[in-house]
Amino acid sequence: MNKELRICHIGWANSIHIERLMLWFAKKGHDISIITENPKEISGIKVYDIRRKPDLRPRLERYKDFHFNISWKWLFKLNEIVRIRKLVDEVSPDIIHSHSLWYPGYLGVYIKGYPFVITVLNGDILWKKDDINYFKKLRTRWGIKKADLITGVSDELVKACIRNGAKKDKVYVMRRGVDLSRFNCNGNKGEIRRKLGLPENAKIVLSPRNTGWFYNLDKIVKAIPRVTSKVKNVYFVFIWHGHDSNKEKELKNLASKLGILNAVKIVGYVTHDMVALYHKASDLMVSVSQYDSGPVALQEAMACGNVPVISDLSCVREWIRHDWNGLMVDPNNISQIADSIIDLLKNDKKRKTFAERNWDLIKEKGDENYWMGKMEELYYRLLSDSR
Repeated sequence: MNKELRICHIGWANSIHIERLMLWFAKKGHDISIITENPKEISGIKVYDIRRKPDLRPRLERYKDFHFNISWKWLFKLNEIVRIRKLVDEVSPDIIHSHSLWYPGYLGVYIKGYPFVITVLNGDILWKKDDINYFKKLRTRWGIKKADLITGVSDELVKACIRNGAKKDKVYVMRRGVDLSRFNCNGNKGEIRRKLGLPENAKIVLSPRNTGWFYNLDKIVKAIPRVTSKVKNVYFVFIWHGHDSNKEKELKNLASKLGILNAVKIVGYVTHDMVALYHKASDLMVSVSQYDSGPVALQEAMACGNVPVISDLSCVREWIRHDWNGLMVDPNNISQIADSIIDLLKNDKKRKTFAERNWDLIKEKGDENYWMGKMEELYYRLLSDSR
């Protein structure tokens, strides 16, 4: 029987994806902690807050362990590195797992003496790469070469790691998957809609993405007038994971200006526990993100029979074949977005066929338990190789 693992994560504690990973391992009996700058209480997880606070000790005492109450960036980074090294030594993990090479995940690169895992995200090596300065590119390549194991949620991310210097035998596609006990086609759609306060007899289109500019939520709203002119009784619902009252006001104002406010419900923030219900209540999922690297929202929609209209991106093609189990669109083409929504809303048989294919596909390669188990295997292999 394999021993209990002590895994120290470094990253965003408020990320639902990191939280899901940690909780799965904690429930298996492993000792899980996270070092983070945005702490939250997570049952069974030790959370270490590294937000910078003024150190009120005498100056000489502070300087002995590199605690400076100043804002010089280079000295602040040195201060952070010293602090996190001491904290990790106190935790004494079997493995360090950094999530992203942005702050605070990149701090793991400066820690020695422990097997080191990096989960790369799109922002590390794909998104807006022309805007990343030379130091960040250098740090990314250094981190990739230093890591004992690298995971990414899509083939696209793994290939990008290899282009940036990672050895092929150290890089693995590790999809997040979905909890199929919650994300599935079970339940009565009418009852779920009543519970959520949604119209029972309408065609419902769900936008489940967050509010960053690259998610193009405004383009979805701009597509609605064309949809409502061709399809009767259609209703668009917007949900997201973070709190963003400004985006809620912005979208409502845009919908009002376009005269389609009565066809829109801006729910805004919902907990992850509620996401499955919104997918089950809907007929279509629309996601027209400018960038992506393996959207979990797509997998959740597929599991719940919520057929996708989604950006034509490399990572999406790993899941969707155009006009076979979804429709892919140019995220900047509002007419194409609208026409694809119209096509699927008008064709119940096509939606049913696509939904059945998606459920089979998710069972085959999108089960959370399978992927978490694979991650556990990699941890044990890494620990064995490091001895």
